[in-house]
Amino acid sequence: MKEEELDPLPVLKVDVVERGRTPRKHRVGCEIGKNLRFKADALASYFFSKWNPLVFDALLLAAAVEFCDRSQRRPKLGWGRKFELQLPVHDVACWTRDEVEANLRRVLEFLTGDRWHIGFVQRKKSELPAEQGLFELPLPRQIAVIPFSDGLDSRAVSGLMDPELGDGLVRVRLGPKSNDTPKAMNGRLLPFAAVPYSVTGATSSFRDSSARSRGFKFATLSCVAAYLAKAERIIVPESGQGPLVRHW
Repeated sequence: MKEEELDPLPVLKVDVVERGRTPRKHRVGCEIGKNLRFKADALASYFFSKWNPLVFDALLLAAAVEFCDRSQRRPKLGWGRKFELQLPVHDVACWTRDEVEANLRRVLEFLTGDRWHIGFVQRKKSELPAEQGLFELPLPRQIAVIPFSDGLDSRAVSGLMDPELGDGLVRVRLGPKSNDTPKAMNGRLLPFAAVPYSVTGATSSFRDSSARSRGFKFATLSCVAAYLAKAERIIVPESGQGPLVRHW
């Protein structure tokens, strides 16, 4: 008996592919530049100091997870699904380390309630670096990063932290509204001013709206921002979790 017949979970197999390439047989294709589109200005706001292919791969992973999560409808009875995702990266050796794969799977399964198997393959062509020199940090060294959306949680917690941290509180913008994208005094966008990518489905519309991978997306963007800005901690305001602070 085949494994699929023993496992009642709905299965989605996705190959993320570079521009112009095709997925393997019996796999859903997710093309970089078509289904996963990186926005030049927003992407540059994440690479204000130096281009880092590993960080780009982390952003690509977050986008691919969102594509999978929204492309497979959850079953009416039960909750979980099974995903098999293949992702092209710049440094396969890094992403295939045992501790990386195990921790990544554990985090995704905890946050989404699904089963995940992620395979990494070497990219055929390196991604082009984002433009440099367009963005500035408000301080030479940041104190804390906070994911910031349109919601009450993030606005309330950032307001509470402002008196203590002031300009040292770096807001990683998560909201979809264009008017939620701030500009510095000189007219240049601030770092981490917008989500650096957009995701569209393989068909005309996505099949699932529960979006439980949202927590993974927010965490990835916040961790990437903290790493690049050399922040000492991440403040997590979503879902009333403002008291939780991650120290580095």
